[in-house]
Parts: sequence; structure tokens; C-alpha cells
Amino acid sequence: MGVGTIECSDLDDFVAECDRLGGVESEKAKSFISDFHLRLYTKVDETLNPFSDAYVNMQIEVYKEISNKELNQVVGEQANVDVENNTKTANPYGSVDVNFIANHARAVLTSLLVSQMPKDAKILDLGCGCGLSTEMLAFCGAKVYAVDINPLYVELITRRTLRNGYDVKVFEDNFDTFKPDTLFDLVFFYECLHHSIKPWETIKHATNFR
Repeated sequence: MGVGTIECSDLDDFVAECDRLGGVESEKAKSFISDFHLRLYTKVDETLNPFSDAYVNMQIEVYKEISNKELNQVVGEQANVDVENNTKTANPYGSVDVNFIANHARAVLTSLLVSQMPKDAKILDLGCGCGLSTEMLAFCGAKVYAVDINPLYVELITRRTLRNGYDVKVFEDNFDTFKPDTLFDLVFFYECLHHSIKPWETIKHATNFR
């Protein structure tokens, strides 16, 4: 038996308990969230066109109920990371969970393999987070542009790039507004496109880089 049904007002306590149990790498945490269900009071109309402004506005209302704040991506997308410590660790997560890191690496490397990139491929890693995908791409020999809205992630990737000698340029920006000075062989998203308010417009914007 896990946490069951909770309301948005319970979310902070729910997240704190997940962290106390060990987070995403913990079997105890996985058991705790196994029957998780969030009760929402915002009216959700599943018949709306998902590409319509009405649908987007509805999703924003759901976000506001869950987060109890107005939508502000610059503020809301910030996450803390121990830059000093994670610069020195084997991977930018500072994780020693071999399976967790291997699954991430496998997904990135498989995507890269099936894309059949040329030698010295130039790849844009949009919404790169703390940079594990960036490092995997650079390790394979790609020239990588890494973009994230979080300045701590930008600092971490910059430091690890210098430490490891990767061919990476790092930018603090929103992936809906970033305007590079070059073309790319591949535009890469890893577990980040869902952060876009209108992902179809984000994809359209990104295709202009190729």
C-alpha cells in the first residue's frame, strides 16, 4: 500500500517523503508512489484540440492548481544542484546507481546510433539539464551546443566540459527563444520537451536550426 490519493495541498509533504525514502533510485520510494493519484479540481476537457489555445490555457490552469503559483518558466524551471561536488563525480548527477545511469546512457546512445550521424557531427542538446546527455554526445565525438534555462546547470556543464576536454559550447537560454549562429546535424531533446508550453512550436523553432 502506497500513498493513495492526495490533493495538491499535500504535494510538498509527498515530495519530501519521496526524498526521505531515497528518491527515484529507491525501491521504498517506488513502492510509496505505486498507487499515487492526484485529485484535481480544475475542470479538464479531454475533447479539446491539443493544439488549440483553449487546451494550452486549460493546462496552465492545471499547472497553477498543482504548483499554487503563476506560470513563470524562468523562475519555475530552476532546480538546485551541487556544482562544486558534481564537477568532480563520475557523472553530472553525482549518482552511483549503475542501472539508473546506464539506462539514461543507453537511451541517448541508441538515439544517436539510429540517427546515423556523420563524423564530427554538430548536435544541439536543447533543455540539456545537468548535462549527462551532453557528455554522452560529446564522448562519441560530436560537437555539442548545450542549452538550458538553469544557470546552475550551465555552470556545472561548463566546469565538467573543461575538466573532461569535451567539445561543448554551453548557453543559458530558453529552448523556445535560443538562436544559434550555426546549423546542426541533429537537434536533441531528452526528457525535456514536456517543459514546453507549446511543444509543436518548440519543434518548429528547432527545425529552423538544421
